This record gives sequence, C-alpha cells and structure tokens, in this order.
Amino acid sequence: MISKLATTCDPDATTCTPVIGPLEIHRRQDLEAYADKLRQRFADPALNHRLAQIAMDGTQKIPQRWLDTAAWHAERCGRTKAIVSAFDAWIDHVGASEFVDDPARNRLIAAYAVLGRKGVLDLCFGSSEDSPLWPDRAALRGLFE
Repeated sequence: MISKLATTCDPDATTCTPVIGPLEIHRRQDLEAYADKLRQRFADPALNHRLAQIAMDGTQKIPQRWLDTAAWHAERCGRTKAIVSAFDAWIDHVGASEFVDDPARNRLIAAYAVLGRKGVLDLCFGSSEDSPLWPDRAALRGLFE
C-alpha cells in the first residue's frame, strides 16, 4: 500500500523526481527471494531474444509508452533523465541498423546514416523537409535534443 505519492523538481528544473512515502510490505512477502528470482531471470541467456522483441517497433511503441510521461514531466518541471536516456539508447539501437525491426526501418536507417541523431529526431518529430512519424508530438522534440 502506497501511503503518499508526490513529485518534486530539482532547483534547475531539468528533472522531476517521484517521491513515494512508506510502503507496507506484506509479512509473507520475501523480498530477498524476489530479488533472487529477478537476478536469475536477467542471467537467462534467452533474455537477449526477449530484449530484441522489446526493442522492435520503436516508432510505434515510444509515443504511447514514453512521450506522454515526457510531456507530463515537461509541463511540471522539465525533462526526465530516464526517458531521455532510454530515447538515446533507442537512437543508438537505430545506429546499429542490422538490428532494427520497425515498420519505419528503412527511413530510420537512412535518416541516421545522413544526419545521425538529428536525422532520427527530424524523422520522428519533424523538420521542414519531411512529414514526421509523430506529428502530434512535435512540441516534445526539445526534450530530446
């Protein structure tokens, strides 16, 4: 049971930090056993395949999974480092073009090949030369530059 949920912003207004009050842990809940299960799961060599599945279709998943949260933080106190870091990792993934599995694969690879990060930002959020993949999210571009 979460007893308190709030958000604080650091003084330079570049990040928001969720603040959660005390958690009530059920007396039969074994956190050490849970942590051990997580470690086993992430040690599984088949996990790499699952991570590839998570990475696929980024142009479809990012708007619905990250950008609403990024917009929420932007309205309150600026950018959130976790989402920016995840987005940076996705762009690095695009740069390793042999692994990109996305409906916009060819456009992503071409954009990255010509302009690197800026090319992917132009393709996703818009530029004067092309219609963006995420036209309704163009205002968020500055969070990722």
